[in-house]
Amino acid sequence: MGWASWHCARCAAGSCAGVTRAASPSPLPDALRDSARALTAGTSLTANVQANDELPPLSADLEGDLLRVAQESITNAVKHARATTLTVSLHTSPQTVELRVKDDGVGFGVDGRRTTDAGRQGGFGLIGMRERVERHGGELKIESEPGKGTEIVCYIGLYRE
Repeated sequence: MGWASWHCARCAAGSCAGVTRAASPSPLPDALRDSARALTAGTSLTANVQANDELPPLSADLEGDLLRVAQESITNAVKHARATTLTVSLHTSPQTVELRVKDDGVGFGVDGRRTTDAGRQGGFGLIGMRERVERHGGELKIESEPGKGTEIVCYIGLYRE
């Protein structure tokens, strides 16, 4: 069975996580651009959004959660980072979607984050981002170091068994 036939069989069997059969263009790239513009308006932070306008079809739930993760990351940069530039990038392959939000701000010691009563590290915004990503079987990485900015990286596989 070729890849295209296998892919169609998996989708018909319902094992495509986060993928829809809709052929309409994704609103996510424009929503990311609009959010970055709105959340950084009136600040000295310059935001750049890099997103391919021709994404594979994604479920509305996945698109919404990716947008919320990006919005929370941008909000954190505006509130805490003292950054001058911020880059939001969204890239996909046939198997994954990757969202990155990187700033050139003050950063923080990842090991020094607060720990909540639930034993998870981070503030409630970071916990919410992680939960949104994990809901889709993905992984959220927080890369930061004092004086070197912060990068939030989200990987979500589009197809799961």
